[in-house]
Amino acid sequence: MPALPSSEEPGKTDEPERFSRILDTLITEPGVIGALIVGLDGTLVADKLPPEYDRETIGIMSLGVYINTVNSAKKLGQNHLHQMVCQTKMGCLVIANLGDVLLITVSDSQTRGLAQTANESSVQ
Repeated sequence: MPALPSSEEPGKTDEPERFSRILDTLITEPGVIGALIVGLDGTLVADKLPPEYDRETIGIMSLGVYINTVNSAKKLGQNHLHQMVCQTKMGCLVIANLGDVLLITVSDSQTRGLAQTANESSVQ
């Protein structure tokens, strides 16, 4: 997997541009259909999804699933949820916590595992 772009001078690149570059890199991975970044307040920060995907709905529903899972994990004694994977016959949705935002990746059914691997690499 190619290295994710980083700013040569920390603090010189604004967040939306940086996130857009991360998504540009991520969607070049085999099987990745698209990706988006959502703030923990539900704000769509950046996206690289095909036009037929409803980015607002995917973002807000993924945030809801994430929040509910975090609450459930806390009740089970788990302190921090790093990543979750939703696999279906149609593909895979990977939701990764990047601190103040969530990275959501959508892949096709043939490469469900690759989306998870790509997300894991981008979080590091």
